Amino acid sequence: MRRIKLCAPILALTMTCLFGREQMIKSLTKLLVGSLLLYLAAHVTRIHHFGDIVPIGFEQEPQVGWRVQVAFILMSMELIAIGVGCLATIFSPVRRC
Repeated sequence: MRRIKLCAPILALTMTCLFGREQMIKSLTKLLVGSLLLYLAAHVTRIHHFGDIVPIGFEQEPQVGWRVQVAFILMSMELIAIGVGCLATIFSPVRRC
């Protein structure tokens, strides 16, 4: 029986045992690229279409409610995509012990 030695968290070790190292790297790379593309799409859309929207507490004149809500959703998508990309990078097996 072959032992796998990884300097990675337990989740990465579990994924390696279930899927194999190459499959795990391929899956995490797809996840990282997908989250990067989602971040770029949400960021460009928010800046291009809703760049004039600021947090409600800082604006003196009233803003259209749906524009504030859409800008909030796009910002949430950006932050989630950044988090997923960071987790994919953390759990990727870079080196062996």
